[in-house]
Amino acid sequence: MRTTMNYPWRPSRHDHTRPWGVMGVVALALTALVIGGLIGLRTEMSIYLMGLFGVVGYALLCAYRPFVAFQIVVFSALTVLLSGLKPVGGISVMIGLGLIFTVFWVARFFLRTTLFTITREYFLLLALVAVMLITSLLHVGGPAGFSAAFTYVQLFLFFVLVVNLTMTPLRLHALTGVIIFSSTLLATLILLDHLGWLPPGLIPEQTMGLAEGSNIMVSRTAGLWGDANFTALQLTIALPFIMGWWPEAGRIRQVLLLVASGAILVAFTWTFSIGGLLGLSVMLLIKMINAQRRDRLFAITRNVLLGIIALSSFSLIAPNIYIERVTVKLQLIINALTTLDQASLLTVGTNRGDTWWAAIQAIAASPLFGYGPGNAVYANATYSVLRIQAWLSPHNMFLAVAGDLGLIGLALFVALFISALKSVRPPSDALASNLQRDRQAIFIALCGFAAQGMALEIHNLKLLWILMGMAIAYRQMSVHLPHHPHLMMNYNRGTQ
Repeated sequence: MRTTMNYPWRPSRHDHTRPWGVMGVVALALTALVIGGLIGLRTEMSIYLMGLFGVVGYALLCAYRPFVAFQIVVFSALTVLLSGLKPVGGISVMIGLGLIFTVFWVARFFLRTTLFTITREYFLLLALVAVMLITSLLHVGGPAGFSAAFTYVQLFLFFVLVVNLTMTPLRLHALTGVIIFSSTLLATLILLDHLGWLPPGLIPEQTMGLAEGSNIMVSRTAGLWGDANFTALQLTIALPFIMGWWPEAGRIRQVLLLVASGAILVAFTWTFSIGGLLGLSVMLLIKMINAQRRDRLFAITRNVLLGIIALSSFSLIAPNIYIERVTVKLQLIINALTTLDQASLLTVGTNRGDTWWAAIQAIAASPLFGYGPGNAVYANATYSVLRIQAWLSPHNMFLAVAGDLGLIGLALFVALFISALKSVRPPSDALASNLQRDRQAIFIALCGFAAQGMALEIHNLKLLWILMGMAIAYRQMSVHLPHHPHLMMNYNRGTQ
């Protein structure tokens, strides 16, 4: 691996991943007391002081504990808790945190206090940036403007930051913990909302028919994303990492992981997501297939039994209307494929047949560079047979990329995704170490992403680019781990 400095890969022996020290907790407590007192005196002043304390505190964290600051950015991106808060000029708190961290990280790079990791995937990323700039300039007057292009820039930046900041096994494991915690928090909020313990409207819901043409309506939790399918993805993607943490966890941690899994599965059933169920099934299947060679028969038998138990438990905790919705959807798909009736094919999968066909026609009309970031949904609507609304999402992440960036951009995106998959594909004879479990969990999560991406435009979720960055970081560190055995010792000690 090449770096911008003459030193080879040289991480610190003391990899700080704990988010707060004792002094930090004391400082935060004193700050909270001061702000709490000011609230009683003058609310406006307390808000400004709170923001000032937050900016200064986070800046200090970026300077002295950059990985901890980065964990906060990742957690905020995964939960979107701060994306809706826009205190200054329409800029969200999430963007502000990311900007502060990026400025400090670039400054550390130019001051040569940190290393910049260069991988071959950056050339694909640079090519994607070039394609994005070209198509944005070609469609500068498009309805979406440059807002969607800025979203792509954020995604690319997350990928680079994850690769550079996750270059030790302990840091990689810490990021898997952030993913687990963010999904568990989301599940907890959904459960509390269903119990009526949260303010009304904090967790939005979506109402839709049981199936095409049905008069039975289903109320689906939309989570923090405002979309039930995205919420299902965020919930289920944590399960491979929970399974990876389980073998080496102590009893207390195993109980916590079990509670987290239960909360995630219960919250998932309230999304009524067919795509989420598909992704969950694919991840469980890959987990069974990737059993170790020496005890594969036992592992497969065990996992099959666990799968049967899980499906039985799922059928017990899932609402009857969810089971009915899955059954009706499958019957409609089978009927459409056997009869090849055009009307049935267009309405299959909540009108996904129409959206897919419209997206394909739109891509064929502008194949090389697409319509520019965010503009393809308006082009898709002009080719829709059903003509439901003025814009039409393709409900497929590959079609979405092709519509925005053209077939050239799609080829680069697929190459980047496949490279990430190959970087963490577990060999059949891999040892059951902590690092290998993290590797397998990332691989399974990416496969689940691909499965759900066939029915959702989830290419612009930061979680995908974080996972791809973790995969590339694993490959880079695995090349150099034999030369740094102390890192593996610290990792095994830190994960027990």
